[in-house]
Amino acid sequence: MFPLKDWLLLKTLYEQQNMTKTAEVLYVSQPSLSYRIQQLEKEFGITIMHRGRRGVEFKVTSSRNSELTNSVYKQDVHIGFIRGDYNWPEEKHLIMTENIWIVSKREISLHELPGLPRIMYKTDISLENLFDNWWKETFSKPPSITMEVDHMERCKEMVLSGFGYAIIPQIVLTGSEDFYRIQLRTKHGEPILRKSWMIYQKESMQISLLKAFVDFIKERKLM
Repeated sequence: MFPLKDWLLLKTLYEQQNMTKTAEVLYVSQPSLSYRIQQLEKEFGITIMHRGRRGVEFKVTSSRNSELTNSVYKQDVHIGFIRGDYNWPEEKHLIMTENIWIVSKREISLHELPGLPRIMYKTDISLENLFDNWWKETFSKPPSITMEVDHMERCKEMVLSGFGYAIIPQIVLTGSEDFYRIQLRTKHGEPILRKSWMIYQKESMQISLLKAFVDFIKERKLM
């Protein structure tokens, strides 16, 4: 069985809202995915999800924007997983950091980018800001955007087909793609990393089940 990273499993399941699509994104079999979810539910004595007529109805909350931080702050949700840096005054734990890559079907150089076709995709505002800030720091002219697609996987397919380059976080890449890569770096040569966090309120740790879940996530070594 592929060694599932449990946080990534939960995050992907929330985003896809579908077991089959989640298994495809994670490159695992659906029975293996179902088994791991059942083990997590058994370990913590909670229901992570149930299947409804509209697909998976998820019980663990995640988000791509600041709405989740507000929900956790108001305690509508006890624990949240977010990507990117948001203002959060309470407890948080760094789940993972990931590199960001410029990917292309053919070999390209950094100084060529303003004149090359770029493929964009819909993503959260924190990642958009990260890209925009890096671009403005690196180039004096805007990118030549020739295509915008609905998600990262479709963007990756377009790059593999030779329609242009894209800037993609590590989590989307499997390592088997035939890409030419350039790591995104600051003007000082430091890698630009995307951070993912688990956020919660200290008060919530008085609930033993929530504390057990937080401790479980902290023990996991992700990316």
